[in-house]
Amino acid sequence: MELQFDVFISYATGEATPVCESLCEHLEATGLKCWMAPRNIMPSVSWDEAILDGIESSALVVVLCDRKADQSGYVKREVALANECDKPVLPVRLDAFPLRGLRFLLLMHHWFEAAEGGFEGHLERLTNDIYKLLGRKNPLAPGVDPEPHFVPQPPRQGGLPMREGPSPVERSVAETAGASQFAEATSRADATATVGKHVAILYRRNADPDERLLKLIEDGLRARGATVFIDRHLAVGVEWAREIERQIRNADAVIALLSANAVDSEMIRYEINVAHEAAQEQSGRPRLLPVRIAHDGPLPGEIGRIVDPIEWFTWQGRQDDAKLIESLVQAVMDPVASVVARERKVATTDGAVLPLSSQYYVERSADHGLHDALERRDSIVLIKGARQMGKTSLLARGLRQARESRFDVVATDFQKLSADLFGSAKELYLELGNMIADQLDIDELPEDSWNERRPPNVNFERYLNRKVLRDRGRHLVWAIDEADRLFPYGVSSELFGLFRSWHNARALDPEAPWSGLSMVIAYATEAHLFIADLNQSPFNVGTRFVLADFSLEEIKDLNRRYGEPIRDDRSLSRFHMLVGGQPFLTHRGLQEVANGLSLSEIERLAADDQGPFGDHLRRMLVLLAKEEGMLAAMRDVLAGQPCPNETVFYRLRSGGLLLGDSSKSTEIRCDIYASYLRKHLA
Repeated sequence: MELQFDVFISYATGEATPVCESLCEHLEATGLKCWMAPRNIMPSVSWDEAILDGIESSALVVVLCDRKADQSGYVKREVALANECDKPVLPVRLDAFPLRGLRFLLLMHHWFEAAEGGFEGHLERLTNDIYKLLGRKNPLAPGVDPEPHFVPQPPRQGGLPMREGPSPVERSVAETAGASQFAEATSRADATATVGKHVAILYRRNADPDERLLKLIEDGLRARGATVFIDRHLAVGVEWAREIERQIRNADAVIALLSANAVDSEMIRYEINVAHEAAQEQSGRPRLLPVRIAHDGPLPGEIGRIVDPIEWFTWQGRQDDAKLIESLVQAVMDPVASVVARERKVATTDGAVLPLSSQYYVERSADHGLHDALERRDSIVLIKGARQMGKTSLLARGLRQARESRFDVVATDFQKLSADLFGSAKELYLELGNMIADQLDIDELPEDSWNERRPPNVNFERYLNRKVLRDRGRHLVWAIDEADRLFPYGVSSELFGLFRSWHNARALDPEAPWSGLSMVIAYATEAHLFIADLNQSPFNVGTRFVLADFSLEEIKDLNRRYGEPIRDDRSLSRFHMLVGGQPFLTHRGLQEVANGLSLSEIERLAADDQGPFGDHLRRMLVLLAKEEGMLAAMRDVLAGQPCPNETVFYRLRSGGLLLGDSSKSTEIRCDIYASYLRKHLA
């Protein structure tokens, strides 16, 4: 990129702001052109793009180093970008605070000491040094001879001390792992330095030992030249939500710290899924590197689906520190190398599903309706509900009933199918047929009788008719969860049209094999938004149940199951107003009260990013920030206006954010959502 500025000034807003402004004013008075935020960021340009352009188009980067800059994610990324762009960097020490976050990034650069005597007294000397590094003469100090080139070298006298021994992190590791073991590990890791690699680390906030291990890994990777992104200093908001996904997608590797606390985190599940989808789209980049932290139990739902098939690291205690750092450095450097050989496959469970034996499952009218529909052997049973409404838990109980009635049972979760299958009708039908054969223990697979002269849907239909329904002679209940995962893909009209044709065939000929099939389909999104021909849709026939939020009476029932932590009806009404009966929020809130948090504290912390619902709320904001149209519509609703678009309304309602029958009569689902979204969007 063509150089447009002489100096890019990196700083953290706060005490360094007037210093930055003073330096910029002084340099420009001598004829230099400076870039500083927010002055040089145009209103229509994102901060990230503007900062990247500013660094690339500047000849020199000056870093104002103080306590706040050392903790600033932006300053760290700006220094890392400057190093990556091979820009001369001049760190300027503004106070005597011992740097940690910036230490490794600035280790091999000249330093300018300005920690004593007031910054104004250092301006002339600093300006002359900047001109030297630019290879030019200061027109206001003509007697100063410029040095022709900037050559990085160790810090000079008075700057950051030279490294004379192990860092605090290295000392900690040496104490627990043994000095000789750590020395051997770091020497091997240094041989495969990760210079130029970008790593994102996913972790659960405010959890131990996650935070300690996070710092250990961060320092170890930075010491070997990697740039590391951690969601630690960014203020939560729309830009934060977008930055999370951008950093994960742009990383060479994503390290996921999976402790018992972390695997229950909605944000961790979302971030791992982003990394997984990005790797599928970008030829394996980023590489996902899971670290199981003293947790050998089953991994829930989405995390288990993604992590179980790949290799992972294990950490059981401080004795594993050195080995973990060595392995991670090698894995980041060599994307093909094997990570850790596992002794066994860990079974997965869906953390979002209440176990069949759970005392906290609240039966609703849909439970009794599904029971009756299966007893009648209805052709199509539809279960519709927004996200986290309990659709999967209801499905699990319906399938238990079907097994007790000695029906054949097949369960298919479309969320667990690879997106690659949705681009090919043949591959999708073969996968579905193989899953049915596997669950029913049928030896003959669809490919054994596949005829390329027939369309894929005909091949699949013949297999299901002859090998599954007719030959076995038992009633089959096929449950499909997350059916709307398929809606955006072209193959959806064909598959769902096939389901509708079986329903029609059963009505026309009750003696045909299709009378032996009941399909139970769970979904959230309005099907008519994606299926144009309603005559080819299974979503407007059969028996339909819509899951609603918990009523006050149902919350009272659930409160009793938790041991009545909320003791009076008035307080229960307050709690109901707060959570709106949303099942996840209701369960989580009652758990917190049962564990000692008062209802008043729940109300005070409800919309806080670090509060009891913070993880859930941050994930909601991340999903919302993916589309500007959704954000704009939500801002309208927060302002008391109707949702401007019917399609967007249905999507927000399916996502569990809105209530109402149409875009003209909408409301935020509960007080927690309204407070949180007003804080970040209004």
